[in-house]
Amino acid sequence: MTTTFVQNQAFFKDLTAVLTGQLLLPDDAAYERVRHLWNGKVKTQPTAIVRCMTVQDVIHTVRWTRLTGLPLSVRGGGHDFAGRALVKNGIVIDLSQMRAVTIDPDALTAQVQGGATAGDLIGAWVGNSDRNRLQRWDVWTYLGRGIWSADRCLWTGCR
Repeated sequence: MTTTFVQNQAFFKDLTAVLTGQLLLPDDAAYERVRHLWNGKVKTQPTAIVRCMTVQDVIHTVRWTRLTGLPLSVRGGGHDFAGRALVKNGIVIDLSQMRAVTIDPDALTAQVQGGATAGDLIGAWVGNSDRNRLQRWDVWTYLGRGIWSADRCLWTGCR
């Protein structure tokens, strides 16, 4: 069974009432620019894109989407080659505005928001005043999912 949803602001009023971020529909001027992925050949058209600014925006969007029954996808850095960050006729949670990276060399941790890219992580490391405690490291990323891993230890004393 296929369900058609009305793509207008009224359908999304309960969601937009609690968002600090932005809801974009296909008729909005910024929709196509935001929808565009690194792989320009991906043309998937979501019903709406929610540009989350906070964790609460993500929570509200997931809950609202569950209530409506629409499909849901999450977009991190927008680099997924296959375009899985976009869902046809569904809601995209766009984390590209949530790019904060905090490095704590004492706790040997990094807190990375879901929209952060490898460049954000490297920038936080370079900007860290205590970076001499950190070892040289290389990073490879799954940017579209917001997941990264190090192929060498990030921290002094790692094995």
